[in-house]
Amino acid sequence: MGKIRITGMNSGLDTDSMVKELVNAYEKQGEKYTKAKTKTEWKQEAWATLNNKVKNFFSKQVGNMRWSSSYSKKKTTVSDESKASIVTGDKAVNGTQTLKINRLAKSGYLTGGEIKTDKEGHPITVTKDTKLSDLGFDIPVDAKTSIKLGIGTPGEAGYKTLSFEVDGETTLGEFANLVSSKEGLNA
Repeated sequence: MGKIRITGMNSGLDTDSMVKELVNAYEKQGEKYTKAKTKTEWKQEAWATLNNKVKNFFSKQVGNMRWSSSYSKKKTTVSDESKASIVTGDKAVNGTQTLKINRLAKSGYLTGGEIKTDKEGHPITVTKDTKLSDLGFDIPVDAKTSIKLGIGTPGEAGYKTLSFEVDGETTLGEFANLVSSKEGLNA
């Protein structure tokens, strides 16, 4: 049998409006829950992003901070490495420096004549085992004497004097080793 419907017009009540209002209230409550769910999802995404950033910070930056080499890193660049090379030290200042090359340095050298005779004028063959006293240097055998060697031009920047302690028994080979032991010299 078919259903018979009696509307609110017959009873004096507008049942359709009442049902619509009740349904509308439930829909608004559902929208409220949907908005709350969306907000929660946004918060979860924000926390996940923040957690990733914190994890990356601790694993990369903070992890590297435990090494002293991380604090002293300086970077240098050279426009033409065929002309100059630069190594940055730990105490280098921050900034930009310019290097102008006026001329290239030449190797310094000191030469002497060939020694053919000893102090008495007798022919001599000079080897690394020849003593300084055999070559005519008036050096006592039992006391050390200081031989001074000036490097550069006196009165100019970079001039320095080096001293070598020798005696009459010092050989040419030993003297060459003394000279070579000083930084920047080679004998």
